[in-house]
Amino acid sequence: RPQRERRLPERYGGCAMKLPGTIRATMMCESGEPGESEDPTFSDDKNLRALRASLSVAIFKIKKYIATLDHSPAYWAAMILHPGLKKP
Repeated sequence: RPQRERRLPERYGGCAMKLPGTIRATMMCESGEPGESEDPTFSDDKNLRALRASLSVAIFKIKKYIATLDHSPAYWAAMILHPGLKKP
């Protein structure tokens, strides 16, 4: 089968995008150092507070579901059938 040509869909004809290639190049940041990103979305304190709040809510929900699951018969049946999945 011949090599396919990668191109944008027609609806994105006026846009400029970098399409993925077979060779992965290192990303160069504005400072010129590879790997160091200065993303403005995570640099300000407001976004970090929102991220921390979201993570704490997610952790609370996970702990709540784990506590509920510990008391369910389905959990204990699963542990009897596959004890390798038991949490430490």
